[in-house]
Formats: sequence, C-alpha cells, structure tokens
Amino acid sequence: MLALWQDGEQSIGEVATRLSLPAHAIGPVVDRLQTSGLVQCVRKPQDRRSRLVRLTTAGSRLQAAAAAAQHNVVCQTRLSAPELQRLRDELHALADGLAEGPPGESERVDGSARPQDLSNPSQSPTTTGAAT
Repeated sequence: MLALWQDGEQSIGEVATRLSLPAHAIGPVVDRLQTSGLVQCVRKPQDRRSRLVRLTTAGSRLQAAAAAAQHNVVCQTRLSAPELQRLRDELHALADGLAEGPPGESERVDGSARPQDLSNPSQSPTTTGAAT
C-alpha cells in the first residue's frame, strides 16, 4: 500500500521491484488487497500479460490511518530522528544481506568467525576434544 500511496498506479512488477521481492510473491498480496476492496487491478493496454495496480477510494482513505499509526510507533520508540534513520538503514542492510544469501561456511558478513553451532554434534565441545 505504501508503494501505491507514494508512487501511484504501478505494475505488479514495479511494486515487486520497489519492495525487493519477486513478482510472484506480490501477486497473492495484491489479490487479497483487491478482495478487500483496497486496490483495483487492470490489464496494461500495451501488454495484456501485465496487471496495473491502483488504489480504490477505500485504499486511499487508509493512508491517513496508516500515517497516524506510523506516528504513534515513532512516538512510542522514543528514538530521535537520527536514531530512527540509523535503525532503518540497519534494517535495509539486513534485508540486503538476507537477499544475498548466506556468507561462506566459516565466516560472518563482517568477516569474523562464526561461533560453534552446539546443535551440530560434529562441532560440540565433547566431540572436538574440549574439556567440559
């Protein structure tokens, strides 16, 4: 909804790109929003395979309620604007890292060694010869 409030009518592919998700993940969400009467889907005139998503009047009316909810969350966190921005940046970096897939078997993204996985018997202290 936020992508539509900010950018207006878009194709499902454009919404997916904006959210860094595959288009097939967006389709079911858009279908539920359409069933709820919040968006309308139409075929693109120049490409009948692609659907355009646009807000309905009910979907547009939700923007004010969403903005109020966002404001309440910001107030309840008691974080300053720079702290909120840093948190947002860290969450984006986390999402980007997750999208890239896991790093090498023995290292973290920051290059440090991974701790032993005690759920893996081959790495437990008792099997590696460490004293208990």
